[in-house]
Amino acid sequence: MSKCLIVLDHSFRLNSLLMKIAFSNYRQVSIVYPSKWYYDKKAKNLYLNNNCDFYNESINYLSFKLNKKYGCNLHILKVENPETVIEDFCIKNNVDHILYDLPLFSERLNFSKRVEVIEIDNDSYIPDCKKMTAKSRWMFWDRNRLKTDQVFIECCDFNFYDSVGEKYQTNFELAKQTLSKVRNLLGQSRNIIQNYNKFRNTREGSSKLSVLLHHGLIDSRELVYLILSQIKSPIEKESNYVPFLRQLAFREIAIEKTRQKKISLYEDSLTLCNLLLDKNSVDNIANNEFKALFSKKDLFNHTTGIEKLDTEIRLCIKNRWMPNRARMWFAGECYWGLGGGTKSLDALIEFFNKYCDDAQSPNNIINCVESVRLKYGKVMKFNKERTFRLLEGKEFIK
Repeated sequence: MSKCLIVLDHSFRLNSLLMKIAFSNYRQVSIVYPSKWYYDKKAKNLYLNNNCDFYNESINYLSFKLNKKYGCNLHILKVENPETVIEDFCIKNNVDHILYDLPLFSERLNFSKRVEVIEIDNDSYIPDCKKMTAKSRWMFWDRNRLKTDQVFIECCDFNFYDSVGEKYQTNFELAKQTLSKVRNLLGQSRNIIQNYNKFRNTREGSSKLSVLLHHGLIDSRELVYLILSQIKSPIEKESNYVPFLRQLAFREIAIEKTRQKKISLYEDSLTLCNLLLDKNSVDNIANNEFKALFSKKDLFNHTTGIEKLDTEIRLCIKNRWMPNRARMWFAGECYWGLGGGTKSLDALIEFFNKYCDDAQSPNNIINCVESVRLKYGKVMKFNKERTFRLLEGKEFIK
């Protein structure tokens, strides 16, 4: 194989499986990012109505890393018909394969197959793993551990050629700020991961790596590999690392669900419920409404009149992130406070998409929808006092 074109969707890093395959198997490589702003009206509307600064920052950071490490450019394609333009370019320039960054959701480019397209799953430790419970997945990882040369990219004999589209104009000052953020989060996360089993429900007990994982700045395969390298096999269920591996497994399962069920990022809430929930839960969210305690406007403006809720909303908007335990409690407050029905789920998803940098993701969509599943005949409402004891580190779950 001699020549490939990498078509990016969301994996904005140099150490992804996509990059490894390209750099290891092709003599000539080029990279293009087709901008959704120009070919996807729903994506454009999402960008216009939400803060997508970190998404743009991630693309800029990849451009910076490519320039710094390889002296090459990222290309961005700004057209309404990227598939046709890409395929025409490949045919004209004798490109053997398009390596396509498999999207997180059902929205994807529809190539005509005039050029062979190879889809690469960059979001799974082992792409062939189809286990759908967290325990079975991390146990599968343990039994089938990847070797070093399966994860890391070795120096290979390849070179870059100019791609289709225009050269991305890198903001180097912004990239240096991103580099500092990434280093700080990774530095803080080492100790947090080791103690995640005890402190995971506290306000500062989360690694906050979900933002970097979602935006493709760090590699989940490499992260799982590094954690497994700290643990002997077989992993004992009492291992301090199991709770964090479980969270990484939940993330992969959410991505697998969206792909299997062909879920769109722009799906309406009732469709999402029909795809993900049992009939009784769907009937409840579709037909059961009651008197609301506050409005969606109150929720977004943190004026619900519920002190703890308004405080968490303000913190989320300020930090663009909410702790895991607070999210669980917040989901219940939204359902019961907004009067149930699909409007409560719509508001929950919209709030996270608007104010959290790790939202607009399969994990967010799946967790929001599953929060309205009937348990013991009702939608869960978490105990406020216990939630905040956990968040403040006054109580621990073993």
